Amino acid sequence: MKSFLKICTCFMCIFVFSGCKKNLSNDTPSINNEINSSAVIEYNGEKYEAKIVRLPEGTANITFTSPENLADMVFSWGGDKFEVSRKNLVGTFTENPFARDSIFGILKVIFETANDVNNLKKSDSKEGKTVYEGMTEGKKFLLTVDNSGKILVIEAPDENLSIWFE
Repeated sequence: MKSFLKICTCFMCIFVFSGCKKNLSNDTPSINNEINSSAVIEYNGEKYEAKIVRLPEGTANITFTSPENLADMVFSWGGDKFEVSRKNLVGTFTENPFARDSIFGILKVIFETANDVNNLKKSDSKEGKTVYEGMTEGKKFLLTVDNSGKILVIEAPDENLSIWFE
């Protein structure tokens, strides 16, 4: 009889706790961290155009197409390697040469933070777009993604940075 009560108690526990599963499908963002797109960048009131390529393993390239004085300048990073190049001039660095408040410094940190979706929380959702809010180094950033998880806009309001992907 005691074993029957133990078995019944076990089944009751299983039955009671089987409904306690947290539904993550609505809360956990699905973000495609791979980017290969033209972009318009607004930073501190200045407007730039660039081609941004970011691969999921963390490598990234930003190639400016305008303004003319930055055209064909490439800023790259991946792992512990950083590179700045233009035409035949190349500078390679083993430490991050980008200032924390530069476009590249801000974007690098946002990409690193956005890799872990647990760092993001849903802020707004409308018309097939979802906005996620994240914090990095004490500063807020926003990612706007479409239904497939493609990043459409990156904003860092405290840094006066907005990037629109095509």
